[in-house]
Amino acid sequence: MDFIPCTSDKQHINKPLLQLICPYGTMGNAKAEEIIETFDCLLYGCSQEYQIEFMNNQLMGYLGRDAIGALCHRVFFGRASVCPWCEHKAFHKGKSVREEIADPVRRRWYLRMKTPIYRPDGSVSMLMMLHDITAQKMAKQSLRESERKFSTLMNNLPGMAFSCDIDDIWTLRFASKGCERLLGYLPSELMENKELIIHPDDLTMVHKQINEALKKNEGYQITYRIRTASGQNKWVLEQGEGVYSETFNSPMVEGYITDISEQKKNELRLQKENLRLKNSIKELYRFRDIIGKSPAMQAVYGHILEGANSSVTLIVLGESGTGKELVARAVHDLSDRSEGRFVTVNCGAIPENLFESEFFGYKKGAFSGAIADKKGYLDAAHRGTLFLDEVGEVSIGMQVKLLRAIEGYGYLPVGGHEPRHSDFRIVAATHRNLPELVKKGKMREDFYYRINIFPIHLPPLRERREDIPLLMDHFISGFGSNMGPGTVPGRHEPGETTLEPGNRERRPIPPKLKAFMADKNWPSSLCQLRQRVAPRLSEREKSALVAYCWPGNVRELKNVMERYCVLGSLDFFKEKLRIPPDTVSPLMDLPLQEGGLKDAMGKVEEAIIRSALEKHQWRRIDTARELKITTRTLQRKINYHGLRLAHG
Repeated sequence: MDFIPCTSDKQHINKPLLQLICPYGTMGNAKAEEIIETFDCLLYGCSQEYQIEFMNNQLMGYLGRDAIGALCHRVFFGRASVCPWCEHKAFHKGKSVREEIADPVRRRWYLRMKTPIYRPDGSVSMLMMLHDITAQKMAKQSLRESERKFSTLMNNLPGMAFSCDIDDIWTLRFASKGCERLLGYLPSELMENKELIIHPDDLTMVHKQINEALKKNEGYQITYRIRTASGQNKWVLEQGEGVYSETFNSPMVEGYITDISEQKKNELRLQKENLRLKNSIKELYRFRDIIGKSPAMQAVYGHILEGANSSVTLIVLGESGTGKELVARAVHDLSDRSEGRFVTVNCGAIPENLFESEFFGYKKGAFSGAIADKKGYLDAAHRGTLFLDEVGEVSIGMQVKLLRAIEGYGYLPVGGHEPRHSDFRIVAATHRNLPELVKKGKMREDFYYRINIFPIHLPPLRERREDIPLLMDHFISGFGSNMGPGTVPGRHEPGETTLEPGNRERRPIPPKLKAFMADKNWPSSLCQLRQRVAPRLSEREKSALVAYCWPGNVRELKNVMERYCVLGSLDFFKEKLRIPPDTVSPLMDLPLQEGGLKDAMGKVEEAIIRSALEKHQWRRIDTARELKITTRTLQRKINYHGLRLAHG
């Protein structure tokens, strides 16, 4: 405390009172005064009439004056009357009083000790000792406020804060009230044993990880299961660290436990979903109904998985015939909407005047011919997927109405007055340049941004030529089965087999066709139909098909293969293909060649190399490996013979 120096020479010691305070006969007044002044407190004596009879120097310095003879309640508290808390009854009984009082004038707190002093005449004075405890009082108030805030915070956390000993049973020292919400136990019920709540299967793991963290003097985070008072299992995240005392060697652990059951459930669901999606790719070259092993298609497969694991609007971009609907259906089948319907809408085939009624439905009597309520595409796609094929054909007016429905504002059936809502996901597709449509004013900018959230680009067939042989084999096998396995018209060579002979069985000839052919007396026709098998493409034909540009993409290839299965040849397509001429047979009659042995051997070598190149679609590494020569030697021979790949 700050003292105000006092320079008064006035005698402030009441010698008779001082003698009563220090009643030792051997001590003089000066010696007693020195003893009194050594007390580190504010000391004064007061009569029964509340007049100050004695003050030590510290009190005089504190007040800044000598107040002997003045009334104590006026000096210290500025009161005209006796302080209500000042009571003399205890003194008459010979008791000392110890109390805390507040000084409202100076805004200070004091510890006051009052001791009775009995005079020879029977009167009683009071010896007062004041200790300034303002700092301690403020510290206690601050501590209590901190404890209150801490207690409020701990008891209102969604989880449970705790402190426990690291002993054999992990004795809990503290648990917040959150344990009742988390576990169903009162804090007092958990004081015995923390292991009570840990799932037995996770107990060893929890101990191990905490002990390892304590050895490294690090914090820890552990996910494990707990058992509630009702026997329910919950997943929790425990975060904590060791607290080390200078007195005790064994540490304590303080931490916080949070309920993460919902997050864990979602995590396990996502893991299961990802596993299901990954298992759906049984072969690298096939993704459900989509065929292709090229890097471009592998990237598409990855985008399909990402799209199936999301719920945002998705758009498939690519040229006509690239298989956009197959991608859209794969996304639907692998998503959590697979139980709902996959509703396909060809936007380019709907007349403008029917667009609204087709999408939103109509009410009975809305127009002439509306004899009953009819649901639209949006109703049909509830909890499923609405596939908007050629979305670039949607008119500006319908874009506005469709946009509101997509954004969740609902829609009105034609003739209706109550808005309807449908839970559907949009998957769109188009071969058109949407940014160009926006630039020309044929598509609203807000509609474009709403459907172009997750784009998947499908490459044209000419940019993934390595997939063409796979597609050809797939279509030939499929069309052969549809037309009747083993009965597909085409060329037949003795000993030739189908692509999948183990899976093919002959289908009976339709009775009408059989009767017609018998009536016309066509010799050997029935026999030929029974014997013909699925055709096989030669290496020259495969090379020509791979080299062709395929402007109609996979759709064109599918149609060509279907027609080939029916006719048994590619004669109808030769005008577009550049099929290399037949090569010289290695079994030719060599002596008939005019150039002699050297020229004959050269032609045989050229034929063998060309055949191997066509077999491997002109992949030089694979060709060189089959011919057992180096790629450099192969390239030199290709240049020597002038071999070139025919391009479409």
